Amino acid sequence: MRVCGSVWLCPNCSQKIRRQRARDVATVLQRHEARGGGAVLSLLSVSHYRKHSLRSTQDAQKVAWTQMTKQRYYTQLKDRFGIVGYIKTFEVTEGKNGWHPHYHVVWLTKRPLTDAEREQLDAALFQLWSHNVAKYTDRTVNHEANHVQKIRTVGAIANYMSKSIAYELTHAHMKDGKTPTQRTPFQIARDYTTSFDERDAARWNEYVEAISGERMITFSRSLSDLRTTESQMTDEEIAEIDDDAIPQDQPSENDGDAPSQEDQEEWNVVASFDLPNTPWFNRWWYTTNEHTKLLKALENDGETGLKLFIEEVRRRYEE
Repeated sequence: MRVCGSVWLCPNCSQKIRRQRARDVATVLQRHEARGGGAVLSLLSVSHYRKHSLRSTQDAQKVAWTQMTKQRYYTQLKDRFGIVGYIKTFEVTEGKNGWHPHYHVVWLTKRPLTDAEREQLDAALFQLWSHNVAKYTDRTVNHEANHVQKIRTVGAIANYMSKSIAYELTHAHMKDGKTPTQRTPFQIARDYTTSFDERDAARWNEYVEAISGERMITFSRSLSDLRTTESQMTDEEIAEIDDDAIPQDQPSENDGDAPSQEDQEEWNVVASFDLPNTPWFNRWWYTTNEHTKLLKALENDGETGLKLFIEEVRRRYEE
């Protein structure tokens, strides 16, 4: 069977490529941690509204990144915090404020940073990013959307990134992406097949035109010794591999809370509720293996139990 090799436009190829890329990122982080290194996860984006096209926002973000990473202030920041490299992933969603392209950047450090150092890096990185966005683009930034995540261990960051990269695989049970007002491009295409809303057709066509040539994951050159042969493969080469030749992620003892086949009906019920799209809920979702507790709460006490469990998560992670 011929394949197109597009991680952006083809659901079949995207699943295969994302599965391999998630494994690539996890491997690099595991090897780095084994050497005694640390990691910090940050989110970088620029302001965007309905009036802005996807391409214009992408271009603004790329210009700001390029300008930031070639300055001496960036070199000074790396030296100050012992940054030895980065892994940058590119994602696109669409919501009430229009297209939201953004970067998740994992900064690999020589050693784990203290909480005080993480706060200092957060402030320094935001200052550097906001300066370049303001100087070289027509956009602005705010700290709420551009900050260091409160995920401290390399293992937790690897888990978060793997699930985020494989989003289309791991979130099939959720109704409309991370929030009812935020959709992935594939969800826009899916919605059009049921609603035939011409606005969705226009959004998809705009996305197809803008996404051409974009890379989903970029490893800094300094991390080459941590990468596997498979991570050097192009998307097209990964898509050409027979499914049976790609190792499937086997459930480990830490994956016991992944939804089973018997739970699918309950997951469909959970998906009918508007799950929170907040930093505290996303941190719980991506860094724990407690997902079936949602099912238990729903099974035992119905909608009230589900809401109480979500409130318990909020109290645990919003601090």
